[in-house]
Amino acid sequence: MAFVAATMLFSSCKKDDSELILGTWNLNGEKSYMSWTYGQSSETENMSDVKGTFTFKSDGTVVIASEDEGEPEEVTGSYTLAEGKLTITEPSEGSQIFNIEKLTKSDLIIGQSESQVIDGQEYSMAIHMEFTR
Repeated sequence: MAFVAATMLFSSCKKDDSELILGTWNLNGEKSYMSWTYGQSSETENMSDVKGTFTFKSDGTVVIASEDEGEPEEVTGSYTLAEGKLTITEPSEGSQIFNIEKLTKSDLIIGQSESQVIDGQEYSMAIHMEFTR
C-alpha cells in the first residue's frame, strides 16, 4: 500500500510534457547540426552561425525566430505533442515531425531523420537541435 501511495505521489509530481515545453527555448548552435548522406558522399553542417528561439504558447502556437548570417526571420505556426513526438506546422513549410529526445525544465533536444532512395542511391538526412532556457 505504501508503494502504491509513493508511486502515485511521484507520478503526480512529474510535469506533463505539454507544460514543460511552454515558454522560450534558445537554440544552442554549437551542439546542433544537420547531416546528409547521398550515396558515398556525406556532409555535416554545424548550426553555430544560427541564432534562434522557439517560443511555445499554451494556445498551441509556436513562434520561431532565427537569424542566419545576419538575416532575421520570424514565423508563427502551430504545434502538437503526442507520444514523444513534436509536430510543428508552419504556413509556408507544412508540418515537420521531430522526436523528443529530452525535455526537462531547462533542456529540450529534438531530432528528425529520414531516408529514401533517389536515382538508385540511398539518401538520408538528420537534424539534431538542442535548446536551453
